[in-house]
Amino acid sequence: MRQFAVGAAAAALFSLTSLALAGGEQSNLQAGGAQLAAPSVEELPAATRNLLASYPGVQMTWSGPNIRGFMGVPMTEGATPQAAVDGFWATHQDAFGVANLELALRWANDVSFGRFTVYAYQQLMNGLPVEYSVGRVLVQSGQTYHVVYAAGIFAQPPIDGFAPDVVSADAALASVQTMPEYQGMPIWSVPELVVYAGQEFEMGVGDGRFGAPVRAWKFVGDNGILEARAKRTFFVNAATGQLIASRSEIHHTDVSGTVRGMGSPGTNPDIASNPPAAMAMPEIRVSITGGSTVYGDSNGAFTIPNAGTTAVTVTSSVATGATTGGRWAYVNNVPGAEITASATVTPPGPAALMFNATPSALNTAQVNAFVHTNLIHNFVTDRSSWTGMNIVMPNNVNIASTCNAYYDGSSINFYQAGGGCAN
Repeated sequence: MRQFAVGAAAAALFSLTSLALAGGEQSNLQAGGAQLAAPSVEELPAATRNLLASYPGVQMTWSGPNIRGFMGVPMTEGATPQAAVDGFWATHQDAFGVANLELALRWANDVSFGRFTVYAYQQLMNGLPVEYSVGRVLVQSGQTYHVVYAAGIFAQPPIDGFAPDVVSADAALASVQTMPEYQGMPIWSVPELVVYAGQEFEMGVGDGRFGAPVRAWKFVGDNGILEARAKRTFFVNAATGQLIASRSEIHHTDVSGTVRGMGSPGTNPDIASNPPAAMAMPEIRVSITGGSTVYGDSNGAFTIPNAGTTAVTVTSSVATGATTGGRWAYVNNVPGAEITASATVTPPGPAALMFNATPSALNTAQVNAFVHTNLIHNFVTDRSSWTGMNIVMPNNVNIASTCNAYYDGSSINFYQAGGGCAN
């Protein structure tokens, strides 16, 4: 592991005033995706001002008071990628405005078929890894190699240093193991000492902000049950014994998509002058095989909760059933099976399900019955408080007769085409 220390500088809050940098060139800043004019020179650390002045046109990004990165033009150069990176850190040690920044090189790889080399770092404090910290430097290949991107999310070390460690690894582990909600976890990792400053990360602030760093014992608990997996990473303050964070390591990737069907558009039936077109299948059930089932919305859009990231099969059917049919309608195709739709996707998708993809009269009838029964239900209930239509209406379609349709008090019934009448 290659380690090096980077010198001290204070981070500063930035105003949105413009500044002509040395040589008359302007540097652009970015925050929250918006392009902003550079702040005044007086508000930047000296090392940051030096970097911006050295490379006219360079862009700087930041989040709140934290400098995040530099990009847009070639910066330090070298005869090798490593030389260019070493030159960047040697020349611009303080540019991120973090006191006593210490980094460990975790890996370096060629990317884009050798056009670039990326260097990945983790921040250390007194030799301990800082949870959630990350640094990246990108070097562009050529006759000489240039750093073209440098960015990081780094924490500021405590001004007065860390409180002394008074809680042992065994005591930290035991304090969590005795908590009732974690006693079902028989598998535990060996605690390791880290620097934890990620309170805002755990709370989902989302802007790369760190809290006050503390030294913490980090370990993992696991129930080992594949069917109902629970696996969490814990952080216990080494100075106080307080459990400061508990992070689930079970990652779920929901699957989203749409359900449509080829049905007769408008109010005309399935005739030659009104060919089938794709339309939303409103509020139909959609399932992941072996997983969850949900109703789509009125536009046929759905999101199914899913555990895992491996490929899944998403299915839907107009037929009645525990996981099929719709919220307000289902179809019974009298002469044969009801239509289905399916797609195999890698989460999060999208999964695009299409009923009656190659239209036929008996299948178009099923789409039409399902869609229009739902549309009628929603037309009425969206405009009144009447709940009498809040039932799942059976639709019997393709009955072997012609020139009629009827309601029998509990179902809607439709005949096939014939005798001069449409389906």
